[in-house]
Amino acid sequence: MYVPFPEEVPEDNRHIEAMACWHQSMAGGTLCYRRGDLVAAEAYFCRALEVAREMLDCGGQRDQAATAYVLARHSLADTLERGGRSHWALHHWFGAHRKLELLFAEAPSASARKAILPHLQRTRSAFLAALSRHPSRHGGAALPRLCAQRFDLH
Repeated sequence: MYVPFPEEVPEDNRHIEAMACWHQSMAGGTLCYRRGDLVAAEAYFCRALEVAREMLDCGGQRDQAATAYVLARHSLADTLERGGRSHWALHHWFGAHRKLELLFAEAPSASARKAILPHLQRTRSAFLAALSRHPSRHGGAALPRLCAQRFDLH
């Protein structure tokens, strides 16, 4: 049986396969998280994040890729926080926010920015909530800029 190399798979099929891999990784991570197996959950969520990054880099379905990225990064952050690694959790919440800021700034249209905006607001809220739970961990530099942030849809 012939199995095509990834570069030979049509773009639509690669996205479908990537989303299936992302869903499997997120489901496995969620199951492990609920069972309290944080090491396994972290591994699954890291894999989901890797797949989401690849989807973002390839272009295509940017809205789905951005959603996958945010969900994977937030799930990873939740897992790290639950495991007592709040510094790394903060890193992932803020990283998700920064990536979305870049996607927002580079968005080709107002409708694309409008699609990113709810994710951007959620990541901002999650990061600020985490900072309130771990105030000594933030280093201070990002907080004033993040608290004062506004987003222009035009």
